[in-house]
Amino acid sequence: MKKKKQLDLVADISYLISWFAEDVSIEKVLARATTVIAAHMNASICTIYLYDHNTEILSLKGASGLRTDKVNSVHFRLGEGLIGFVMQEMRPLIAEEASKHTNFKKVSGMYEKHYDAYLAVPILKNKRRIGVCAVQRNVRIPFTVIDKDMLAVIAAQLVFVIESVRQVTTVYTQKKDSANTKQQNEKLTIRIAAKRASPGYGDGKSLIFDHRKINQLFSLFSLKKNIHLFNSNKPYCSQKNN
Repeated sequence: MKKKKQLDLVADISYLISWFAEDVSIEKVLARATTVIAAHMNASICTIYLYDHNTEILSLKGASGLRTDKVNSVHFRLGEGLIGFVMQEMRPLIAEEASKHTNFKKVSGMYEKHYDAYLAVPILKNKRRIGVCAVQRNVRIPFTVIDKDMLAVIAAQLVFVIESVRQVTTVYTQKKDSANTKQQNEKLTIRIAAKRASPGYGDGKSLIFDHRKINQLFSLFSLKKNIHLFNSNKPYCSQKNN
C-alpha cells in the first residue's frame, strides 16, 4: 500500500511537467505542486523556496496551507532558519518538534507551532542549489525515513519542472519585450509623401501640419482670389468688421 502511494505521488508530480506549457508563472506551477505534495504526504502545510545565487536568499514561491500573501514575502538567507540550514547543508532534515531545533526561526503567520512535525529536503541539480521543499503536520504524526525518501524523489523531479518554467518564462518575456519594442518603433516611424524642393538632404526640426485643419482654412476663402496673401510678407490674420 505504501509503495503504491509512492508511485501515485511520483506520477502526479510527473504530470506537473505538462502544466508549465500553459502557466508560465513559477508561482502558479509551484502552487499546484505544493497542493499535490501535501495531499500525498498527509501534510497540513507544504512550501517550496527557490534559491537566488546572486543574493544567496531563499524566497517562498509556492505554498499550500498558508495564506497566499505569504508567497514572495517570506525570505531566508543561506543558513538562516530551518530552510536556510537545509539549503546550506544540502541534506534533508527531519524534526519531530521543529520549534525546538537550534536553527528554528519563527515567522509571523506561518503557524509552525500548530504543525511542529517537520520535514525538509534540498532541491539540487548536480550539487547546484535550486531550492528547498518542506512539509509540516501535527506533532503527533512525525515524519519517517520513508517520508524523507519520498520527498527526496519528488525534489529530484521538481528540478526539471522549475528549470523548464524558468526557460519558458525567459522566452515569453523576451518575445513580449521584442513585441513592445517593435510596436513603439512603429509608433515613432512616420512616413510623409512630399516633393523634393532641391537636391541633397537636410537635418533639422520639422513641422507637421494637420491636413484637416489646413483644409478647413482653405475652405474659408478662395485660393485664387486670395493668393496674394501667401505671396505677401505680411502675416495672415483675421479681421472683424464693425
